[in-house]
Amino acid sequence: MLLTGALGYLLYVYANYALGVAYNPLFLAYVTLLSACLFGFIAVFAATDRGALAAVAAGPDLPHRFLSRFLLTSAAVTAVVWLQPLITP
Repeated sequence: MLLTGALGYLLYVYANYALGVAYNPLFLAYVTLLSACLFGFIAVFAATDRGALAAVAAGPDLPHRFLSRFLLTSAAVTAVVWLQPLITP
């Protein structure tokens, strides 16, 4: 899971660099890193054991209520931060 998340983050970063920076001397390096991260992400994502993840998620030891409240609070804070400049005018 950590490798998948790290490759997903790098995929996001290098997609921003490759698609957002025009006529940069490092453009070919950004595209190369983007393609390497994309293929690595796809390979790791395809090799993930979904059965084991489902078994861990359904286990009684996982604090479902705490995680649910944390995610809902994070979503509310993000909505307030991003919508506040749009609503105030």
